[in-house]
Amino acid sequence: MEPARALVDLVRGERTRLVATLVRSYGFDLAEDSIDAAIEAALQQWPVEGTPASPRAWLLSVARRRAIDAVRHRVTAEQVHDALALVADEAAAEEEGARFPDDRLRLVFTCCHPRSRGTPRWPSR
Repeated sequence: MEPARALVDLVRGERTRLVATLVRSYGFDLAEDSIDAAIEAALQQWPVEGTPASPRAWLLSVARRRAIDAVRHRVTAEQVHDALALVADEAAAEEEGARFPDDRLRLVFTCCHPRSRGTPRWPSR
């Protein structure tokens, strides 16, 4: 049987079972996305390499690997996002502290600003 036809038959008969197998570990959305990615991989690889000895097991293995990769990617992205938020908060706090360590410097600049007393009279040269 040709690889494309074997895949169509397998998907029609086993897709629901494959999704149900993965739902327990990864949730419904990720299970469906992983199965779809495995089917796409099969469409690309099976015509070149031939249909595997156990097509259902092949699809399930590829789908599990895709789900694991997606979970790892999500966890890494969350960790990076949290770390970047922490660094941004620290940088903002340092920048604010560096500009005006306390309100006295702001008060000096406000009092010395030309508009605070009217137009200054500069000595002419």
